[in-house]
Amino acid sequence: MLPVATAEHLRFLSDYQTVGLDIDSAFIQLAKNKLPRSDFHIADMSHFQLGMKFDVILCLFSSIGYLLDDESIKSALSCFKSHLEPSGAIFIEPWIEPDAWLSRPADMISAEDGERKVCRVIRNQREGDRSFLDAH
Repeated sequence: MLPVATAEHLRFLSDYQTVGLDIDSAFIQLAKNKLPRSDFHIADMSHFQLGMKFDVILCLFSSIGYLLDDESIKSALSCFKSHLEPSGAIFIEPWIEPDAWLSRPADMISAEDGERKVCRVIRNQREGDRSFLDAH
């Protein structure tokens, strides 16, 4: 049995107030067990209202790929935007289809706006039908 990666990225953000959502209550319970100080909600990313704003919104591990039509994606983006502080940032990791997944050496992507700089270092591998990511 593989370890469940639910909420693992939030462990790296433990110095911050974090809120998570998932449509599956079992994953919410796993996340709550791992990070009892964080706030988790059962919700669909394309239709949610938390009544709060965030400095950063993360949609990682290709979660956006569970939205199967343009309207659902547009609705999710609208929900993200409505929950974002005016100077906030949204990071969405895209869905990558298996045939497009290539093994590559480590790569760094950075962006800045004069006040902030964000860097992401990632190395990926594909072995048959399995893909592996090492990201920082």
